[in-house]
Amino acid sequence: MGASNTTRSTKEADVDESVWVPVPAGTTARGPLTVHELPARTAVVARVEGPYSLINEAHARIEAFLHDEGLARAHREADAPLEQKTCNVYVNDPGSVEPERLLTHVCVPLAG
Repeated sequence: MGASNTTRSTKEADVDESVWVPVPAGTTARGPLTVHELPARTAVVARVEGPYSLINEAHARIEAFLHDEGLARAHREADAPLEQKTCNVYVNDPGSVEPERLLTHVCVPLAG
């Protein structure tokens, strides 16, 4: 009888993470910030109203939906094009609204 092992690596430095905030067309930014214009894409989007602690649940519900509907997400590799990566869009500012009024869009692009 064989045994299986599962390992998980955690990277504590130089993590590739982006924070998404919608901005008007024509917005510019100074480093280290950048502005990305993404092409239209097909995605599953969960609208999360409330504290950021609800975002993990939204990701789990999207995964269940994809499974139930037989849909495939776009690439999950770290080097995938930006428009194929999962992202959270933070619609309002946590410094100006109460946690229960925060609005986040969890976006999971679908495979072509």
